[in-house]
Amino acid sequence: MTTRQAQPDRGSPPGSGSGTVSGRQITMWVYGLAALLIVLSSGALTLIAQFAWRAADRHALETAQMRFLDTVEDQYWEIARHQMTAIQHQDVQAMLTGPMDRSAVTNSILNRFKAVSDLERTYLLEENGDLMALSETVGHNQIGSSTPSEDTEKLSELFTAAFRSPSFPRRDRPQGPFPPPRAMFDASIAALAMIDDTPALLSAVPVEMETPMTALSDANPRLLVSVYSLGEAWFQSMSDHYGFRDLTFTEGAPAREHPTQLRAYGPDGSLVGYFQWDHSKPGLRVWMRALPLIVILAVLIAAISVIVARRIGRLSSTLEQSERRNHYFAHHDSLTGLPNRHHFSDRLAYAIDALPENGFAVIACDLDKFKPVNDTHGHEAGDIVLRVTASRLQDIISNKGVVGRIGGDEFVILLMKNQDQAELETIANEILASVAEPIEINPGQSVSIGISLGIALAPNSGMSEKHLIRAADTALYRAKDAGRNAFAFAHAEPDTVFDRRGETDRRAKSSG
Repeated sequence: MTTRQAQPDRGSPPGSGSGTVSGRQITMWVYGLAALLIVLSSGALTLIAQFAWRAADRHALETAQMRFLDTVEDQYWEIARHQMTAIQHQDVQAMLTGPMDRSAVTNSILNRFKAVSDLERTYLLEENGDLMALSETVGHNQIGSSTPSEDTEKLSELFTAAFRSPSFPRRDRPQGPFPPPRAMFDASIAALAMIDDTPALLSAVPVEMETPMTALSDANPRLLVSVYSLGEAWFQSMSDHYGFRDLTFTEGAPAREHPTQLRAYGPDGSLVGYFQWDHSKPGLRVWMRALPLIVILAVLIAAISVIVARRIGRLSSTLEQSERRNHYFAHHDSLTGLPNRHHFSDRLAYAIDALPENGFAVIACDLDKFKPVNDTHGHEAGDIVLRVTASRLQDIISNKGVVGRIGGDEFVILLMKNQDQAELETIANEILASVAEPIEINPGQSVSIGISLGIALAPNSGMSEKHLIRAADTALYRAKDAGRNAFAFAHAEPDTVFDRRGETDRRAKSSG
């Protein structure tokens, strides 16, 4: 059958040791969760910083694109405004209503335009696209039947086709000699083209104004076309004043897409080329400014997590120590540290489970002359006597069994090995001799006590706790009746009582 073997209980002090496995696991879990919190917090802060980085770069790019478009549109607006200023005077419009004097019309328009603008080239085109006049700031005016150049033919084809297109809003053309600015801009066509292998801003406006006195031809109006070349000076100005670093223009479609590319289209909708620049990326500066904050927050979170983890670890350790202490005091005597009645009963139950294969002995102990010590010297002296006695019993029994205090001056011993009577007598005599030695209760002051023992053997004296304890107590009473400071066996005859004197006589007789 399965048996349980009782083990000696040395009465370890409460709170000793390095803690239970469960306590260490709780601490490891707490620190693990703290580390996870640090990693997640740092990762979240890093992701937020990266998001801000990308958002800042994206916003800077969108702002730069809008600023570029606004800058170019402002330049288109400025060109159209100069063109409208040159043609909207009443004398020019009056010339157009009467017999056509081309020389007077062109000179009047071009001279007025040169007075308000420094554009290097302006064309005046007939309804059929022929060149009426050409004004150049570095050259001269060509009037009348000048031979059209390749650029002139290109401009004529571009803009006459654009103005001929049904999509051009004719009803929104300027009304009256002084139309509002928005209407002037809507009446013009702005585009980009390659002129003399150089990108140029082009603006074309109809010469005739639609008034009650003049009727605008629906076929092909006369056009005033101005050219603003985008040379090195323009690119340098865009870089210096608007922050478009390394701005370039490339003819045709880009080989690969890039966020800073802006495509430019001609008046017919065809792709002319694209602008590209090295835009600023403030996201890196955002990251560099956010990095110290991320580090500080990560360190702060780490510090708080470690502090919380340590507090929880200490609380867990305190709770464990409290639990061990409560468990200890629930099973041990608070004065001597020996197992109490409940604990000793558990140990005895383990030993009984091993019967009858493994026998053992129960010794009931009661101090002699203890009450006079308590009454004469006080309870503190009595406590000293109990602690010293408990220590002496522990030293004698050692790992051979369990010593318990079951109340007052009563002790009980469980000897777990199957001792024979001679061995038990030897142990009993050691107990009698050890307890009888003087006990110092104050410096220079000692007391002497004795002890009576009742020994019950299992299974001879019983196989239950009740029978064994009762047998040991019966033997104890017989030992006390025989004169105290003696021991008696429960399974012996009623008169089999040994005291120190009787033991000495017995050994003398046996030796003789």
